[in-house]
Amino acid sequence: GFFVWKYITTKDDVAYVNGIPITQGDLEVELQTLSPEVIAQSTDLQKQTVERIASKKLLMAQAEKYSIMKNDAEIDKEVYLFLIENNLTKEALIDQLTKKNKTYEQFRGIVREQLVLNDLLTKIILPRVVLHEDEMMQFYEKNNASLKQIKVSHVLVCYQGKKLCMTNATKDQARAQINKALTGINQGNDFYSVSRKYSDPPTAQQEGKLG
Repeated sequence: GFFVWKYITTKDDVAYVNGIPITQGDLEVELQTLSPEVIAQSTDLQKQTVERIASKKLLMAQAEKYSIMKNDAEIDKEVYLFLIENNLTKEALIDQLTKKNKTYEQFRGIVREQLVLNDLLTKIILPRVVLHEDEMMQFYEKNNASLKQIKVSHVLVCYQGKKLCMTNATKDQARAQINKALTGINQGNDFYSVSRKYSDPPTAQQEGKLG
């Protein structure tokens, strides 16, 4: 779909996207999630960050439209898996967050957002993506001269019971691993590095490269 957003200069709101305000608080929270490397490489940090927030707000609005929500129990479960995967206690996590000027509630908010967006992607968006072979061939023949070769990579995590899966991970553990990878990607970390760190073999060794 289409969206419209613009910068404004009031004290509390820095932009609007389809009438949804992006506040200074939104901007500050999002900036805190970025790694120092991403901040150092950004040529227009505020604009890029506002655009990222705008995309999330639009997706969250779509999620609300389809009544995709996550309750406290679901968030608690995901936080618990995160603590287990990272060998942390709740107190240690809070200590780490405090050092980064973040709160535990902000962390839970990020977890909720990621769970909602993942459901939106897997239950609403992807099932509606239909590619017909004849349409792809027509597009290729029409645009062959201008097409560029691209390299595709992915993050692959499997769990017990899946074909060819060689790990002992449960489905919940695999989901937690994917969410950690998604967090790294959203923070602007190198995709190859994220895939190497979180994917299962042999995808990890190949840095997720498919070709």
